Amino acid sequence: MKKIVRVLGILVGSLLVVVLLVFVGIYANNKIQLQNKTKKIIPYGQEVEVDNKSLRVQVTGKGDEKMVLLPGYLTSSPVLAFQPLVNELSKEYQVVMVEPFGYGLSDDTDKVRSIENVTSELHQALKQLNISSYHLVGHSISGVYSLAYINEYPNEVKSFIGIDSSLPDQGGVDDN
Repeated sequence: MKKIVRVLGILVGSLLVVVLLVFVGIYANNKIQLQNKTKKIIPYGQEVEVDNKSLRVQVTGKGDEKMVLLPGYLTSSPVLAFQPLVNELSKEYQVVMVEPFGYGLSDDTDKVRSIENVTSELHQALKQLNISSYHLVGHSISGVYSLAYINEYPNEVKSFIGIDSSLPDQGGVDDN
């Protein structure tokens, strides 16, 4: 009986070591591949400094009216994801695509992603770009940010356009 327990212990221990080595190998490969891919990224748009960090913004089009596009939750690269829409809108409008902190090529931040912080950062970025009158276009969670933004800066926003926007009192959240 002792021999069986000992053999099972060695097998389980060996299996755990193999699993650990596989995960370490995957982690190391991921870090190496990430470094290689990062070198190949071609920056787009322009950087705007907000809170001593880089926020990425792309301004496209020559129209007199400005549209500020805000992405949905977990959009990995808003500039790239919204490119077809931006291409169409930029025929008649100046389109400002903002990548909030943690999105696309914008820096990450340790600052809490509260509505107040996100709207303040957006306003700081637009002020640096000398943009003071615009239509606000929010996708998904940016609908919530946009409504708070409009309440905070009502003299700047001409209109709000929601693209499948979330709302502050959206139902069904507690059902999950």
